[in-house]
Amino acid sequence: METHFYAPMLRGEGVSLDDGWPQIQARDYCEPTPIANLGELIQRASVGPIPGELMLLGSILFNGAWITFAIVTLYLDRAKHGGKPIRVAMG
Repeated sequence: METHFYAPMLRGEGVSLDDGWPQIQARDYCEPTPIANLGELIQRASVGPIPGELMLLGSILFNGAWITFAIVTLYLDRAKHGGKPIRVAMG
């Protein structure tokens, strides 16, 4: 996509339709293939020069941090308010 769409657009050129790129892109979007093994998952996870292993690790850390934040917030809220009914209403 970068070499066939964005690069020509940034150079002020038109998008080339002669090399079959739009058909390949359409096929990838309409007929995705499942991941067969862990190696393919890592290969697909890579973004430019960033290896797939690093992207997956970053994703796990990012989502884990949000899950931890949610659990800690829930624990602190329950510790502060206990089992009291909530008397706050919006609107």
